[in-house]
Amino acid sequence: MNKNTLRIDHVPLKTLAMALDDPSLPPGRILQAAEDIFAEQGYKAATTRGIAKRAGVNIATIHYYWGSKDELWHAVIYNVVMRITELSKGLLDLPAHDLEGGIRNIIGKLVDIFADNPNYARLLQHRTLEGLSAEIAKELSLPILNIGLEFIKENKIKGFAMTFDPALVLFCLQGALRIFFQEKDSVKAIFGEDPSSFSPAFRRQLKDLISSLALHMAGLSPGNGKEKNSLRFNSLKRGYSPTDSLEESK
Repeated sequence: MNKNTLRIDHVPLKTLAMALDDPSLPPGRILQAAEDIFAEQGYKAATTRGIAKRAGVNIATIHYYWGSKDELWHAVIYNVVMRITELSKGLLDLPAHDLEGGIRNIIGKLVDIFADNPNYARLLQHRTLEGLSAEIAKELSLPILNIGLEFIKENKIKGFAMTFDPALVLFCLQGALRIFFQEKDSVKAIFGEDPSSFSPAFRRQLKDLISSLALHMAGLSPGNGKEKNSLRFNSLKRGYSPTDSLEESK
């Protein structure tokens, strides 16, 4: 079984349905433990022994319900892709009174999806590092990308197309968003924030940052009536200042 090709026949769907129906049963506990450990360690470093210990079952129970570690990996990734797709379906239907509001709604919802589900970005990162076929790379990247492209088309946003391919711009924005959830140690060290539990103030600022980048690239100017963000990063309290390098260069 090739883990680099995510195919439906690699996923034990009956067991997955059982796990999702009642997460407290052994299949559900195993699935959640596997998701957590794969997100933390990746496919290669994770072991069925470690997954069994966290789920509170023996290794034989994993093989009984899920087969091999490879099949469990496929089930975890398949489930995450399906959940991201489901959560993303209604993004274009969010109410907005203007174009800027629509963009901020979409970005805000995407931030919430990853912030409320901290395993998603890290699992996708591990999936990429493990190596991807062209088909699965598209399957993981295109759903959110297509949402943005459809929004651009529906609203006839021309700013994106003035200099760069819209897909290239959206891919950059997607990377700017995901890095805050994938670089867990760096975000904690620099900003004092844990991607698994961002403070409300940091989450608001992240939404505003990515939204402002999107508006700028779309050739739109963010509204002037927005509340000023007064959040001060913990990194500044530790003595680091963005102006330090400017002073040194004088």
